[in-house]
Amino acid sequence: FPSPARFRSRAVLRFGTAPAQQAQVDWANCGRGLLEGLYRAVYCFVMTLSFSRMSYIEFTWRADTRAFIRGHQNAFAYFGGITKTCLYDNLKSVNLAYEGGGPRLNPTFADFADTFGFGPRLCRPYRPQTKGKVESGVGYVNGNFLLGDSFASLEELNARACGWLDSVANVRVHGTTGEVPKERFGSEAPLLTPLRPGMSFDTALYEPRRITCDCLVSYRGSRYSVPHHY
Repeated sequence: FPSPARFRSRAVLRFGTAPAQQAQVDWANCGRGLLEGLYRAVYCFVMTLSFSRMSYIEFTWRADTRAFIRGHQNAFAYFGGITKTCLYDNLKSVNLAYEGGGPRLNPTFADFADTFGFGPRLCRPYRPQTKGKVESGVGYVNGNFLLGDSFASLEELNARACGWLDSVANVRVHGTTGEVPKERFGSEAPLLTPLRPGMSFDTALYEPRRITCDCLVSYRGSRYSVPHHY
């Protein structure tokens, strides 16, 4: 007998992507690590090319806009080029809010995307399967690379992650495409927009601070003296 409607899954059509057209990007929360005597959250930046399924990962202590942009720059350098678009869910690093029926992009990230020449695209809210390629990549990182292992430092973690990408993740037979991502990437790489020499984006931290009447400025719990004429 047919099952009741409330138990049925809605059928969807799998969406294919042409080479160099799209990358999907996300953060993963990977537990906690010890930094300067305190346990802090560890995050993993993940970028997956939608056509070849080539992936790049990078671990950080922060999941803010600056770390997000640095992850993009390092991923583009790893791939040797830039896709025409990048797909995201509604991260504050990309989209601050919806206004008038459309997104209001984070101005710093919008400036970065314009500098590097790709178009940010957003998933429909509450529809994570739209970027299922990177969602499955996040699960693969947690279940294959991180599971049951330990690392002495973030630097060691990232060094071993690079080795894992080159020796496992990007050279395995992919479960969906039935092909090796690195081999499939061979037809995609020439179509990526090449990086220009010296191409970069400033990710330094700029925070306004008010100087006190006794010539001090406070930053992260400490006070620093500044010349009196400021």
